[in-house]
Order: sequence, then C-alpha cells, then structure tokens
Amino acid sequence: MSNDSKHKVRVHPTDSIGLGISDNSARLNFGLEEPDGGTFDQTSVFMTHKTLKMLQLVLTAAVKNIEAASGSEIPFDAEKMQALDQAFEAGIKKVND
Repeated sequence: MSNDSKHKVRVHPTDSIGLGISDNSARLNFGLEEPDGGTFDQTSVFMTHKTLKMLQLVLTAAVKNIEAASGSEIPFDAEKMQALDQAFEAGIKKVND
C-alpha cells in the first residue's frame, strides 16, 4: 500500500468476533463492547473463500511465531474453546437443515 493520501488505515480494537459463510463469500464481524455496556461498535469484512483461507494461514503462522518467541503457549480457556466449537457446529447444522 502506498503512503498516498487517498488510502486510509482505520484501527478498530475488538473483543468479539463473528463469522458468516455463504456459498461464495465469508464475512468476519469484529466488535467492541465498551465496559459500561452502552456502546457496541462493529466492523464487517467481506472476502472470498480463498482470502479466508489465506487469512487462516497468516494467523496460524503469526500465533506460532508469537508462541515460539515468548516460549509459552497463548492461554485460552478450554471451556471457551469447546463452547466456540459447539456454536460453530450448531451454526453449520442450522444452515444445512
């Protein structure tokens, strides 16, 4: 990307992620809920399945590099991982029903 004034970089902190998948595209929703619960900002990013696959590869490599550099695994609650897996599977079943 050039430093040309017509390009803007926007920074969106996020603490929630959603995913939507159709036959020909994917949508990632990034949200931020303020501590007071009164404000919720959301940004959606649409991409092809190929771009989603590239994102997976880039993120997997990034996590591996972070963990290798720090010498420890990024902590993630096993129960939360299981809940995410179940929610994803339920979403797939809902679409296929």
